[in-house]
Amino acid sequence: MKKPNLNPSSNVVDDVARLAGGAIGMVSEIRQSVQSNFKERIEYTASNLDLVPRSDFERLEILVQNQHQEISALQKRLSELEKTK
Repeated sequence: MKKPNLNPSSNVVDDVARLAGGAIGMVSEIRQSVQSNFKERIEYTASNLDLVPRSDFERLEILVQNQHQEISALQKRLSELEKTK
């Protein structure tokens, strides 16, 4: 037979602690669910935007820089050739 608890305040404290622990666990699960849902929505939206992968963008950026340098050199050369005429 279980002994009756003569200290009712300890029962209340235990109940409150149990409820708080359950609430913390519930909030943690909700937070994880929201994060997961948000991440899925971002990935879905990004895939529908037809974005360029970073590696492709970086390769194209290098190509454009090289072309810019080549065009500048050709413009300088043309300018010098026009001066000699």
